[in-house]
Amino acid sequence: MESKFNLSSSNIEKIGVSLSNNLQEVGVRNASLVIRLSDKEFKKVDEDLFYRNKKSDDSEYVPSDDEVLVSFDNVNVVIQKKGVDK
Repeated sequence: MESKFNLSSSNIEKIGVSLSNNLQEVGVRNASLVIRLSDKEFKKVDEDLFYRNKKSDDSEYVPSDDEVLVSFDNVNVVIQKKGVDK
């Protein structure tokens, strides 16, 4: 059964906090999780993160190029457009 795409900023936070805690328990520090998404999915995540973290009403959404980084204590969640190798 295929589930509906729902990688919202709150779900990214749940994943990051959980992964960070699990890595800390096993002694892993400074890890990275890379999530590769289609252009359409990447844009949805990028926009959601922008609007959730927007500092003022004057800010306008400017699409990220190919990658978005969300940092947690023990892990960085790297969200990339598919086909981007870094």
